[in-house]
Amino acid sequence: MPLCIFCRNERELTEEHIVPDCIGGSLKPRLLCKECNSNLGSTIDGPFSNTVLVQLPRQSYQIPGKGGSVPNPFGAYGAITHEGRELSVRLDEQFKPYVKPMVTEQRTDQGLEISITIDKEDEGDIESILRKKITRYYRSLGMPDDDIQTKVAQAVQDAKKVAVPVSHQPTIKYLFSIDINVLVLESIKIAYEIAALEFGDMYVTGSPVAEALRCALRHQRRDEIAGGLGIDLGPLKAILPGQDAHYVLLLHNSCVVSIFGIASTIEYCGEQEAFARSIDDAVLYVFDPANRSHTKYLLANFLFQHANGKA
Repeated sequence: MPLCIFCRNERELTEEHIVPDCIGGSLKPRLLCKECNSNLGSTIDGPFSNTVLVQLPRQSYQIPGKGGSVPNPFGAYGAITHEGRELSVRLDEQFKPYVKPMVTEQRTDQGLEISITIDKEDEGDIESILRKKITRYYRSLGMPDDDIQTKVAQAVQDAKKVAVPVSHQPTIKYLFSIDINVLVLESIKIAYEIAALEFGDMYVTGSPVAEALRCALRHQRRDEIAGGLGIDLGPLKAILPGQDAHYVLLLHNSCVVSIFGIASTIEYCGEQEAFARSIDDAVLYVFDPANRSHTKYLLANFLFQHANGKA
């Protein structure tokens, strides 16, 4: 029985998307056992797929996930300011804004004052909101239920008289946070799995760096791994695919991972190890996320094709 490249136990192996399926990855060899595949999916691929730097281009290129839906990076509530009040608003899948209901109440000497700001499509909920607030208030005062229902009916009539419809085009403010650790860990996973695919068990067991990569993934710590975001590829940058494709490049002792144009470099083996690739035998995988396809090249052949207008 084969060995899982992660836990190193003899187990039945399952298909693993080296580049995550959610971003159009199509390379899925059998490298991991079911348990390790699931663990890496939840601890590495999951957080990565939820970052806004992934969801925004997925929305732009209309790349669906396993469930067939394209993520909406603006599905969470942002904020707008209207007449001095901050309201919560989100955009639906058609980018139509929806205002979250806002209800405030204040007890005064004259009774209960209720203010409701509500989206047009929720205006049918006004009566139920008033009923809930008014019933709770007057029951606390010991008022009989029949009298409470009279109060509710009057409040609904009054609300219809004083309701003011508002239509405007506000600027919606969204604040996004990006965890760099999530992006780098995904690159470590891709680098390790590509190297394991290329060099097999000799790499998994024979490279000290491979063990370091496994430990980084297991403990979700990247601080002891050489590499990170923001690699300078020099002249290669103008030749390699742009943000509408992904690529993975094994060159020298590093793996360059580019997802939607965000490139990182991970040292996947030592400089003097047999697994290091020269410019002549460097390996390049190019992924087309829109069509869920990929092509493997020798870098030298890819550069030759590019020079002749075929890449």
